[in-house]
Amino acid sequence: MRHFRINHSLLLASFLCIASTTAKSQNTDSLIKYVQETFPDEKALVTDIETTLSFQRSSSTGVVAATETGTATLQSLARDVKVIRTVFYDQYSEIIGHKLRNNLESKVKYDYMRCGDFEIDGLFYHDAKVCRFLMFFEESGEHNTLSYDKRYTDLRYLSHIPLSDDYRIARMKVTIRVPDYLGLKLTELNFEGFDITKTVSYDSKEKLKVYEYTAHNIPPMEEVENLPGYSCSFPQILVVPEYYVSAGADTTNIFRSPDDLYNWYVTLIKKKDITPELASFTDELVKKAGTDDERIAAVLQWIGERIRYIAFENGTAAFVPEDAASVFEKRYGDCKGMSNLAATMLRHLGFDARLGWIYSGRTCIPDSVVTLAESNHMICVVMRNTGPLFLDATLKYGVINEIQENIQGKRCVIENDGKYEILRVPGTLPLSNLTTVNDTVLINGNRLQLSGNMSLKGAQRLTLQYWLDQVESEEKENMLKSLISVGGKSVKVNSLLTSSQDTLSDTFRVNYNLEVPNALVQTGTDILLSLDFRNEFKSQKIEKQRRVNYELEGRLLNEQMVVLKIPGHLKVRKLPDPIQIARPGYVFSGSYEAGDGVVRYHKRIEITDEIVRPDEFGTWNDFISKINRFYKDMIVLTVK
Repeated sequence: MRHFRINHSLLLASFLCIASTTAKSQNTDSLIKYVQETFPDEKALVTDIETTLSFQRSSSTGVVAATETGTATLQSLARDVKVIRTVFYDQYSEIIGHKLRNNLESKVKYDYMRCGDFEIDGLFYHDAKVCRFLMFFEESGEHNTLSYDKRYTDLRYLSHIPLSDDYRIARMKVTIRVPDYLGLKLTELNFEGFDITKTVSYDSKEKLKVYEYTAHNIPPMEEVENLPGYSCSFPQILVVPEYYVSAGADTTNIFRSPDDLYNWYVTLIKKKDITPELASFTDELVKKAGTDDERIAAVLQWIGERIRYIAFENGTAAFVPEDAASVFEKRYGDCKGMSNLAATMLRHLGFDARLGWIYSGRTCIPDSVVTLAESNHMICVVMRNTGPLFLDATLKYGVINEIQENIQGKRCVIENDGKYEILRVPGTLPLSNLTTVNDTVLINGNRLQLSGNMSLKGAQRLTLQYWLDQVESEEKENMLKSLISVGGKSVKVNSLLTSSQDTLSDTFRVNYNLEVPNALVQTGTDILLSLDFRNEFKSQKIEKQRRVNYELEGRLLNEQMVVLKIPGHLKVRKLPDPIQIARPGYVFSGSYEAGDGVVRYHKRIEITDEIVRPDEFGTWNDFISKINRFYKDMIVLTVK
């Protein structure tokens, strides 16, 4: 990228400024037209956003702080559009100024700002705060500009800078000014496939290095379907403050090595003796348990059922667990408070129970990056002679010897007598998320009568039990009907029997009798029918315009076997051709065979990688087209 020196003539500088402004305006106008034609549901656009990060060293203490200055201009693409902008802060940062202006450069009459504790479901988080700015656009084409200044007093909490927004970005510029006395590591994540340029220069007068990132046409984050974890989707800059040097040349490490991060984790743990009330309750809870596994399961089951889980991580709330007695008394908590309650109760029972920091869900942050962003979850780890138990106290239907899908294979940092220890959570195969279906089908006139059973394990079981717990009682049957027929509207459910909704078995079972009306097509002496009433992935093509990773439902293995009993007056004339598709990350096979008066249909779907990347979209969509052709192919029976 070419740079112009500041000593060029004023005439040339003015010409360049005018040309740049004109080009920017033309590019924005072209983008607006493109968005309105291609993405009519997008109601607003960030035409320009600039963020500058600078650092200041205290002359008295030598401690380094940071200031983030942000300016964003939004333009409406429709009438009556309401936009709420949010800026988070906490006890280690603050919003020190803001301004909201409209396209007439006057103060916006809708300049509404609310700053205070972050709230979820009526519960307030006093260590996490947010400022909300309301923008309301009456007409299409209006634009407002929000400016703010945010100050970080603890650099640990400056972990990343996003190059994305809830709304589409026409242009974004991020400037990071790093003084010589600060060691700052920048890691670029998910830049591939986006229009992003970077320049690095050195300001010898100010004695600092200047990083400038410029991005164009970044798609919106808001309401993007099947989006993996943020670290696997949109471009961002991971910021790691490694050290700073005081005016007296003393060096203070921040996150120079993993030791700096993990030893700091351990300092946040303040163990307290169990309260008499909680101790007495714990003893009563496990008095009927005969084995160690039963005692551990009793504690985890009670916490999962009786402590309300509030999922929120931000600021210190992402790392400091609430006192166990407080969570027990209030009957709600986040992952840290619930894990601390579990560890406290289990230690009282004589177990070596510790707290562990881990990442839950999909993450693409490299292990080499030392950042607070590498951990977003806390679990309880019980150390036993047979190996550690990794227990997620937030799960309502977890089985203690079953490792949950969202933490498998992850690095877990656990406390160890004032120090830390790193464990790697074992991974499993998709077989642990097995769903099996066995159906027997009879022909009755123009309809099919089907009796069968389904069993679900692992993540499939947990997901079903979670949603059965969330929906109203009258919706539970509809959910189960949709499950066994994958939403087939014409399928009639005559009977349905399931495992207990709150079972802690590692398998959830569903037995059913279905009826499929108008399932046979008569053509002369031939009868056509299909034995697949589920058609998984049938409608899961990915739109061509998508530019970010697509997440499937997770790793899984589905096995389906259907047996059709053929009436004595019919015989098989034609069976669909078999299909076998094997790609990195997914496998699909389906086949039919006839013999002994029956037709057997076997289908197998295995997903080993739940992320489909943009360069794989074409291959994936071709896969969906092929399985749809297979689904549409029918069995042909004929009169003997």
